[in-house]
Amino acid sequence: MPIMDGLETFRHMKDDFVEIPVIFLTASGYEEDVRTAINLGATNYLKKPFFPKELLKRVASALELEE
Repeated sequence: MPIMDGLETFRHMKDDFVEIPVIFLTASGYEEDVRTAINLGATNYLKKPFFPKELLKRVASALELEE
């Protein structure tokens, strides 16, 4: 993303009290990024390339948690 990365975007969402399930899709495999996303409240984290069925499974799981 040209202006800010996903973690910074997520921080702004949290600052604005936006409460939606967030699954990070990223090409970065850095463990620190994974920990940061989860610590900020991300529902899940998926590294690219990914299998569409795996993404669907994680989205379904995230939506179940919100009920």
